[in-house]
Amino acid sequence: LDTLHDLISDSNPSVVANGVAALSEIAETTGRDVMKISASVLQKLLAALNECTEWGQVFILDSLAKYTPADAREAEGIIE
Repeated sequence: LDTLHDLISDSNPSVVANGVAALSEIAETTGRDVMKISASVLQKLLAALNECTEWGQVFILDSLAKYTPADAREAEGIIE
């Protein structure tokens, strides 16, 4: 799992999307929340969102939909 979490920090948006897809599949199979989204991970996912394939965007958006912002200001930042 640590290796997959490291992939989310990659500079290549396709690698990020594939890492998110793998973590999503693991979470679905095991029933555990293995996708831990921090503020830095959130920013990387948002940056990769515009540059990856449609397939990757689906996995990233699905992961972002499960994220709960800390406050209203953070929620506004995500929307923008």
